[in-house]
Amino acid sequence: MSDDDIELNVSGIGGGEEVGVGPVGNGLGSLKAARDRRGPRRGLVNRKKFKEYKERVNKKSAARGERVGGGRAAAKKAGGAEEGPRGRDDARRDEAVKRREEREKAKEKEEAAPAPPRELPRIYSHAQATTTGGSGRAEPPARLRPVVPAHRSASSLANEEDDLEEVNSDIDEEGKGFIDQLLSEHFVAEEEDAKRDEEEDVEPLNENAKNFVDVGLDKSLANILLGMGFEEPTSIQKAAIPLILSGKDVLAQSPTGSGKTVAYVSPIVQMLKQRSVRVSRTEGTLAIIIVPTRELSLQVFQVASRLFKDFYWIVPGTIMGGEKRSREKARLRKGINVLTCTPGRLLDHLENTTAFQVSDLKYLILDEADRLIDMGFEEQVSKIIQLLDKKSEMGDRSSRRQTIMLSATMHSGVSKLAKYSLHDPVSVGFDIDGKDRAEDGNASFKMPSQLKQHYILVPTKLRPVILYKLVAKCFKSAGDGKSKIVVFVSCCDSVEFHHEILNELSASDEQGAVFKPQDAFKLHGNLTQQERTAVYFDFCKSSSAILFCTDVAARGLDFPSVTHIIQYDPPGEAEDYIHRVGRTARMQSKGEAFLFLLPTEMPYVDVLRGHGIQVNEEYVGQFLSEASRNNLLLLRKVNALYRDPVFQSLQRVIFDIVAESKKIHQLAADAYRSFLRAYARYPSAIKTIFNVKILHIGHVADSFGLKEKPSMIGKSQTKEEFKKRKGDHVKTLARAKKKPATQKKRLYNQVFLSE
Repeated sequence: MSDDDIELNVSGIGGGEEVGVGPVGNGLGSLKAARDRRGPRRGLVNRKKFKEYKERVNKKSAARGERVGGGRAAAKKAGGAEEGPRGRDDARRDEAVKRREEREKAKEKEEAAPAPPRELPRIYSHAQATTTGGSGRAEPPARLRPVVPAHRSASSLANEEDDLEEVNSDIDEEGKGFIDQLLSEHFVAEEEDAKRDEEEDVEPLNENAKNFVDVGLDKSLANILLGMGFEEPTSIQKAAIPLILSGKDVLAQSPTGSGKTVAYVSPIVQMLKQRSVRVSRTEGTLAIIIVPTRELSLQVFQVASRLFKDFYWIVPGTIMGGEKRSREKARLRKGINVLTCTPGRLLDHLENTTAFQVSDLKYLILDEADRLIDMGFEEQVSKIIQLLDKKSEMGDRSSRRQTIMLSATMHSGVSKLAKYSLHDPVSVGFDIDGKDRAEDGNASFKMPSQLKQHYILVPTKLRPVILYKLVAKCFKSAGDGKSKIVVFVSCCDSVEFHHEILNELSASDEQGAVFKPQDAFKLHGNLTQQERTAVYFDFCKSSSAILFCTDVAARGLDFPSVTHIIQYDPPGEAEDYIHRVGRTARMQSKGEAFLFLLPTEMPYVDVLRGHGIQVNEEYVGQFLSEASRNNLLLLRKVNALYRDPVFQSLQRVIFDIVAESKKIHQLAADAYRSFLRAYARYPSAIKTIFNVKILHIGHVADSFGLKEKPSMIGKSQTKEEFKKRKGDHVKTLARAKKKPATQKKRLYNQVFLSE
């Protein structure tokens, strides 16, 4: 390495630091000393290369200074001007002043020049309806007239129209499209205005409506309904939606599975979203939907949430019994615009929650009104209406609130409630006076044509065997094995018993269970609200399952894709039958319903047929073994069931399950007692058909897998337990007799012997 080589700290070149240069030939001592002073060596550079690098840096600095209008290089070229940042600032200021002066001169020049004449478009008058022959002018558009905005007076717009009529400038084809687009923002054609006026006079029913736009809903809402699976409106939707949009009170008959929820929720959505001022949570509750059960409240809330999903500023919500009142109170304080609720909890909040704002309530819907009356909510609903009237700003509810009532049947209680709550209502299906009833007093019900209805005459002792055989048949009848079955029983204890037995049967089936145990659900009133909600959603999501339930699930609930309904215990009135079978064959889908009857209950079929319900007999012999089915003489003989080996083996399995498990045995005993109590409470009109005195209670005990005598089941499980309970009761009575004497003795000692 030559003496010309230097040690260079490269990092110091650009930053203005001193570059250390020293001869390398001074030895290792000098290198170590340099390293100690400036740190580790960064590299060795030739003197010539360093000079070239420095020249390049100076050129770049000069170019940078010229671009910004200053700098040392620019100052030198300018002949000794001030160097540094101050010189650059002066140059920038001079250029800015120069540009400002140029703009001012250009503006003065434009103002001094004369403005060119402005061509205005010709606005055609009503008299100019056709083109002028040979003039080549385009055909004028339809007569235009202004749309009056809310913030402008009609007189000012009339003056503008007169001024426009005086303008007669010709326009070419290219300018015509632009002007039409410009005027469309403030003017509409007279034909469109007439069409809008016709839409205001809503027809009560459009039978030819093929979509929801034809019944009065806008396209955005119709697209939401299309996404939910509603392609064409049903009859109740065609009739009710235009009437509700017109602002009238409506009394509508709502057959099961007819889409009544959409019929009253969708017009409310449209009327709220079309308000001139957007709905706010601070306005409180604007619509209240009252339903009889918690499950139905959840279902209506789900439908409303899907319809409101594109209109985020409108907040739906639900309150119902079984939920924490404090949480509901917090939601009401924030504001719920569309509220779905049960009567008891709504009345509670109206009376005790001061933050619940209903003074601006616009819509009140009473869904399943007949069920509300049957469940004893008539008094509560009356109090609710009185409180709503009291809390409203104006006392006349007919001028402020629109009320809609929907019911599957009409009886005196519903008629009374309708007369009290509705103001000059429009009827769909029936009227308030109940003129829809037949001459004999029986209401005639409309059943879906795609619903197949059967009844099976089953002896008491073999009812559970037939039930489980029918369940297995329903699952096997589906090609893919996916069926959803709902089994109705009369009491909560029966639900628990049959749910346990079915799970045990599926678990003990050596040939493979017909369905998995987790696919069997139960739903009744003794469950907590959290359990009921979980069961409802789980059954809705399941593609193949069975649900044992009481009449708590008989009204209004929309379980998707239910294929079979089995009424293990017969309903009471014909209305109850309608609501039970209404869980299937919904929205044009197919369904099948089975009704279990004892041979003594055969007259109940005539009661159903008197209401227009046609049911066909399903022979019990079809459930026999293959050998027994080949004998045609045995098909209609009930006694043949007792001798059939398939029935005998299944019945023995049920008896063994009940006997081996103490828990299931207790469930069976409770279900037996509850069944007898429920059977004794049938309505008086059909009590001669369902007479508890002619029941063979020994066979009823067999149907629950119990081997004890009925008298022992009714009192206690065993004789030993009965004796023990009796002895405990005697001892309790003896202690009760001695207790007053002991108290008297203590009182005597305290008063007379204290001294």
